[in-house]
Amino acid sequence: MAKHFVIRGIGAVSSLGFDDETALGLAFNEQTCIQKIHKDDFSFWGAPLAVSSEETLKKFIYEHHISKDQDRMVYLAQMAAMQAIQQAGWNDRQHIAVNFGSSRGATNVWEVYYDYFILNKKAKLKTSPLTTLGNISSQVAELIGSCGIMIEHSVTCSTGLMALLNGIAWLQSGMSTHVLVGAAEAPLTPFTVAQMQSLGIYSDLSESYPCKPLYFAKDKKNSMVLGEGAAAIALEWIRKEELKTGDMIISGWGIFKETGNSLTGISSEGIGFQESMQQAIQRAGVLPDVIIMHAPGTVLGDAAEYEAVKKIFGSNFPYLTSQKWKIGHTLGASGLLGIQLARWMFKTQQIPIMPYNSIAQQKPSHIRSVLINTMGFGGNTISILVSKIE
Repeated sequence: MAKHFVIRGIGAVSSLGFDDETALGLAFNEQTCIQKIHKDDFSFWGAPLAVSSEETLKKFIYEHHISKDQDRMVYLAQMAAMQAIQQAGWNDRQHIAVNFGSSRGATNVWEVYYDYFILNKKAKLKTSPLTTLGNISSQVAELIGSCGIMIEHSVTCSTGLMALLNGIAWLQSGMSTHVLVGAAEAPLTPFTVAQMQSLGIYSDLSESYPCKPLYFAKDKKNSMVLGEGAAAIALEWIRKEELKTGDMIISGWGIFKETGNSLTGISSEGIGFQESMQQAIQRAGVLPDVIIMHAPGTVLGDAAEYEAVKKIFGSNFPYLTSQKWKIGHTLGASGLLGIQLARWMFKTQQIPIMPYNSIAQQKPSHIRSVLINTMGFGGNTISILVSKIE
């Protein structure tokens, strides 16, 4: 019996906003959400939540009686989770399986509590429970009232798509019939940005577009910029006969771990991307019309992924895009936010154009399938191919 993994709901919050229609309207214009941030005598580029989302976040915390001790990334995860479940129409929430993750975890709380420890030579009472990675899925499950399977993980920038793969495995195994997967990041802290700066990959450009993925001019510089964000997906496994026109399905997926010796784990040929994309295409049995590249705006990373695309697709490769020039690199949440972007592309038949001099391309006449790539430090690469039922 043929069955398909169908996306019942997508919840997301980023610098585009929280309201889906508002965010969609901003996704296709030529303005970046990246701005200069000043914290503790430290200035850096970043893509924080939209002002409207900040007000929504405060209201959300108040209305759901959520403890104000939690880290910011937990609140973002909970907002996205609730939106996805409401969109899916899941009323019986007790047995929903929950898998959320984060690349950086509770960065804000961790840094505050560590500073307190350095100053006072002792830790605050809630330091341990509030800074553990396990706090994200447990708090999401607590909010929605789930007593089902619950797990959290971190595989850096591939975290969100790994949660999606875990959800697929849970559904196939019969461990659950309703799975909520997600990832959240709130990395705009001086210490987190300083880590990226130490690698020499963070943007110091002083121009209209501080982050420039897939920009291959001779003056190309590293231009990665971090952004806040969270995304959640409500996933079911249903019979083919139950699918309806307009449904969005996970039609293919691939995963690969490179074994290179580079600092980030990616080879110059993008071997991990080659393998994961090939697996996803073979499982789906279709070629994508668009690829949402991982492409964070780093010289070597962007070039490696581009080489991998040329290796797999030859000269007739799909349309390539990346939304990191607009919303920054949301680390573990970036792949799932890419799925949100794919849904918008299906709905509008538009593709976000990178408004600087990137590679010349021809738009597809119709968008039916989109491939989303992610790669995290350590060489873990995941590709997800999503399709729209027509």
